Amino acid sequence: TLTTLFRLKYPHIVVGGLAASAPVGYYDPQAWRERGVDEYTWFRTVQRVYAEARPRCYEDLVHAVSIANKTVRGTRGPQAVQSIFSLCYPPVDVEAWLFWLTEAL
Repeated sequence: TLTTLFRLKYPHIVVGGLAASAPVGYYDPQAWRERGVDEYTWFRTVQRVYAEARPRCYEDLVHAVSIANKTVRGTRGPQAVQSIFSLCYPPVDVEAWLFWLTEAL
């Protein structure tokens, strides 16, 4: 979708997007109850999709993010992450890098 392409081109600006085909007002919190959604619906959907993809997939991703978090905050920190992920430059903003990592999953 256009949102996906925009996110790929501008990851430092776009965190997410709404589907253009969604009805106007669908995401209005006042209508959540009638649509059977709440603030955790997306999170539960993501968990379910990963769980259906492969047993322990979601748990493995949580573990990987935990390791990345410990690594980037460790002694070699950003330099270690640069080496492990073959980045051109080490992350400057650790929090932003961790946010990007978790959002990319």
